[in-house]
Amino acid sequence: MSYTIAIVEDVQGDISVNFDHVGNKYSVGIYNKTTKVYTYKIFKSTQHAKKTFTSLSNMILDQEYSEQYKRSFLENSVDVEG
Repeated sequence: MSYTIAIVEDVQGDISVNFDHVGNKYSVGIYNKTTKVYTYKIFKSTQHAKKTFTSLSNMILDQEYSEQYKRSFLENSVDVEG
């Protein structure tokens, strides 16, 4: 079973960051409404997924970093066993 837990939306950049529960794992994704590009990563650890989601959310709230940087940050996030 899959469902969305939280979404943070950057209305100026047309992107959203999603935190989803997927089976017994967690997914953090970035979606651009204009280009329809979706980048996501699956995590085994809820703690690391939450940390990644929080970091991306803070980037949006602080209006820092480009969309490409956020995607790179997500792609390079390392999952750890929780």
